[in-house]
Amino acid sequence: MAPAMVATGGGGGPGLFTNSNPLDRKIVPDDPGEREVFKVVYVVLESQYQASLSAACKRINAGQPDVAVECSGYILEELRDEANFAQFKKDVEEANIFIGSLIFVQELADKVVSVVEPNRERLDAVCVFPSMPAVMKLNKIGSFTMVRHAPREPSPRRCSPGRLAVPPATPACHTRARAA
Repeated sequence: MAPAMVATGGGGGPGLFTNSNPLDRKIVPDDPGEREVFKVVYVVLESQYQASLSAACKRINAGQPDVAVECSGYILEELRDEANFAQFKKDVEEANIFIGSLIFVQELADKVVSVVEPNRERLDAVCVFPSMPAVMKLNKIGSFTMVRHAPREPSPRRCSPGRLAVPPATPACHTRARAA
């Protein structure tokens, strides 16, 4: 039998499904000096997505005179490991910003929500890209929050396919239906 192309579990790595360690990706500014340091925590689906975030943090740390970034990154599957999950909780409790992307595994989405939600109001920003609805509701940037824009269940006002749903104050598709 041919050897496996990807280590998935039994290798003893802290990520269970990966042989990566979130602490290896942690970015701490070498010499923040008088700069304001803010902390970012992110969770992404795959390791190639974290490369852009790491590069951006390093670039900020190297070239910005007023700010510096400390960044802790997690690949989604790493949150299955108890030690990684405990570190994730600690990192989010100390963070200013949380970023999440492509969190579509229900049990892991629940873990992310259980950690980020209690810290949401304290965090300066929560930016979640396409993910499970419960995780998307965590979005908060400035005065914008997804909680206000989350779909109601069940949605009583549905327009026919191909038409944009509009706010209840201007139900255009419903008005046209009555006029016809």
